Amino acid sequence: MIKNIFLLILLFLAAGCTYLPGEQQISLSDFRNELNSSKSIAIVMDTRNAPSQGAVMQCGVNIAGRLGAIGLYDRLSNQTFVYEGEQCNYGTANSSISECESLISNSTVFRIQYNPAKNSTSFYKSKAVMEGDSNFLADCSISKIL
Repeated sequence: MIKNIFLLILLFLAAGCTYLPGEQQISLSDFRNELNSSKSIAIVMDTRNAPSQGAVMQCGVNIAGRLGAIGLYDRLSNQTFVYEGEQCNYGTANSSISECESLISNSTVFRIQYNPAKNSTSFYKSKAVMEGDSNFLADCSISKIL
């Protein structure tokens, strides 16, 4: 009996450990709806850890172009950020990354980051995260499906 209770407790603990709270993923369609109702849009090009900035930066340019094509470019004004090392560059300003994160906190954010171990695009209520290797980022599929 005690052994069964112990096993039951372990089972509940194991189930509880697999759930990690956080922002829930949404569909592309739901993200489009959020994007269309957003008053402010930001693009974050995170070049930290990237062997070359090219693919990350070009994907950001492609997304900005697509936002223009669908009539949302005006919501992007002065909202493109480049993370390099511990610095955040936007417009003609340099700042800390944490300061830039606070600037985009009320925006719908496109986050592009180099990650050679993962080629994926994930959608959340307030952001789209595209991460991958240089080839995946160079393709920038998110700019084609918005």
